[in-house]
Amino acid sequence: MKQKITGIILSGGKSSRMGSDKGLLVLHGKPLIQYSIEVLKELCSEIIICTNNPAYETFGFPVIKDVYPDLGPIGGIYTGLLNTNSDSNFVLSCDMPFINSQALAYLLSKNNKSLVSIPIHDQNMIEPLCALYSKAILPQLTKQIRNQDLKIMNLQKKIDVNWVKMDSSFEFFHPDLFFNVNDQDSLDIAETIMRQV
Repeated sequence: MKQKITGIILSGGKSSRMGSDKGLLVLHGKPLIQYSIEVLKELCSEIIICTNNPAYETFGFPVIKDVYPDLGPIGGIYTGLLNTNSDSNFVLSCDMPFINSQALAYLLSKNNKSLVSIPIHDQNMIEPLCALYSKAILPQLTKQIRNQDLKIMNLQKKIDVNWVKMDSSFEFFHPDLFFNVNDQDSLDIAETIMRQV
């Protein structure tokens, strides 16, 4: 069931390791970003794409250019929250093709009114680019950007974070749930995984 939540897809990276805009690369017959779109459509009332590449306009969702270019993920999160109409927002990177709506629904169900809810899994691995963010963190983001403090880790130290444990005890969990495509090798691995599903 869709709620008043915006899905913010981050696709603004330069993809230096990939050599091209990775969100547009084809994985198992469709653009990588399409996997993020499909999972967010199940839960969100609207979706926006944060990128400086106008080619993403073909997907039919608002494309928002970074307010402050070249700041990395924190700049994309800032831009997304600045342009959202929702208090609660799923921030999802364009390069996580195996994330599923059940994991995001669980994350939402564990939201305890913290400003940010972030999955944590497998020996304390955290996933800040697959997380639930409140628009209320904008003042802190603004402060960090002005101070050129661009580390999401530092943001996590300065706001109330709800760490949501996800592991193999959950039906929706699988080892590749948070798999990240960041170079040609990982794209090839993702293709192999897709063929096995």
